[in-house]
Amino acid sequence: MFIQNKINFNFKHIVLFSIFFEIIFFLRTGLVYSYPNDQLWHHFFLYIKEFSLDLDLMSFANSEQRSLWFFFMGNLSKIFDPLQLYYIFIITQNFIFFLICFLIFDHFLIKKTLLNYILFGFVISSNYILFSGSLASFHEISYTYRSTGYVLNLLAIYFVLKNKPYYSIIIAFAGSLMHLPISVPFYIFFITFIFLRKYNFKITTFFLISIILLLIFNLSHVSFIKDEEYLDLAKKLMYLRQSYLYIENWNTDYTLRYFLFYICFFTSIIFTRSVLKKFLIILFLMHLSYLVCVYLTYELPTFSVFKLGRELPFIFLVFLSMMINFTDNNPFNNLLIFISLFSLILFSSLSIFLIIFLIQIILNKHKINYTFSKLYSK
Repeated sequence: MFIQNKINFNFKHIVLFSIFFEIIFFLRTGLVYSYPNDQLWHHFFLYIKEFSLDLDLMSFANSEQRSLWFFFMGNLSKIFDPLQLYYIFIITQNFIFFLICFLIFDHFLIKKTLLNYILFGFVISSNYILFSGSLASFHEISYTYRSTGYVLNLLAIYFVLKNKPYYSIIIAFAGSLMHLPISVPFYIFFITFIFLRKYNFKITTFFLISIILLLIFNLSHVSFIKDEEYLDLAKKLMYLRQSYLYIENWNTDYTLRYFLFYICFFTSIIFTRSVLKKFLIILFLMHLSYLVCVYLTYELPTFSVFKLGRELPFIFLVFLSMMINFTDNNPFNNLLIFISLFSLILFSSLSIFLIIFLIQIILNKHKINYTFSKLYSK
């Protein structure tokens, strides 16, 4: 069949795919300026100085001081009315998100057939795929400052894959100035590459300087609640308002899908060849360190912005690419793969996808190395 024939896809085709599946995504999820969160941010732009009252707990957040996103959006809100700004932002940002996802997928894909691109497009245009009970989502592309940081850091990861570290560091730095917590997983990823590719002194120094500048910028604007009474009240309000941050409050499905990521990751490492093991073990340990740090600090109001699951979007893209790469001439094998993909497309069921993916890793262990080798191909 035509859709199963290999096709020479270029950047123009990927752009067209991105536009098409962005439209599919909006048809499935809607594009309506009606959510309280959307309206909140626009009023934040307009009345940023009057937003927090003295002694109000909101004043401890200092969101507008720790993110340049508010500066840019605040100035744009003087040019565009709320609806115009909302639609321009959402449509543009979603297009960039889909474009980056397709570029990363194209980097990993073995068989560049129309069918594989269509399957991938329908998966990423499905309804919101949640990685855990903390509401960390693959589609972190709403009308908030963390969304811009998320998209920029995905782009930074793409440039790492293409071995363009300077572009990657600059873009990641810009993303971190939008929302540092969502950028931390990128730095985990990049540090792993410093070990793997043995970047030269200039690149490593450039990277370290960017981290130092980020720490200076954020620490100069962070506020710690020192008053014990306020701290106790903040903890109670956080547990009431953000109870989903705590693992003990997750349902079975959310708990399963989160830890299945780590089980699948560890299992795939076992079956990889020795040249890849060192890199993947470092990457695994770095992600595990994020899990531990978030778990130990999520009762502290200042650190509640770090969520379990935010370290997984890129790993999800790798797993999804690998799953599609597993397709072959075996009907039973392909049936399992299609069930896993359609569980995401129709129901956003990540648990089913990961369970079948774990089975596929065991059945197709000889195919794992190709996808993982693309992590560091130069």
